[in-house]
Amino acid sequence: MHPSPPLSHLSRMPTTVAREGLAPWAYSALTHMFLSKNDMYGLGKSFALTTLSEVGDKTFLVSAILAMRHSPVAVFWGCWVAMIIMSTLSSFMGAILPFLLCLLYTSPSPRD
Repeated sequence: MHPSPPLSHLSRMPTTVAREGLAPWAYSALTHMFLSKNDMYGLGKSFALTTLSEVGDKTFLVSAILAMRHSPVAVFWGCWVAMIIMSTLSSFMGAILPFLLCLLYTSPSPRD
C-alpha cells in the first residue's frame, strides 16, 4: 500500500489518484477549502447584514440583560454556541428547503 498524496497537490491530480487513500468527505473538504472572490463577497455581505440586523434585536437586549445578572463570560459563550447552532440550522434549511418546496409545488396533482 503506497502513502496518500500530499495535500497541496490534490487540486492538480486526477480524481481517481487524488481520492486514493482519502475518505470522500476529506477529499471534498480539502479541494474546497479555499474561498473564491465571490465566496469572500458573500461572506462579507452576510457578516455585515447579520451585524446590522442583530444590534438592537431582542436577542441583543436579552444577552445584555443576562450579562448584567450573570457572568459575562458564561453569557458570551452561551450566546455564541446558540448562534453557531442556529446559523448551522438555517444554512442547512436554506440549502434543503428550495428542493422540498420545488417538489411540493411542482408535483403533479389530479385535475379531473
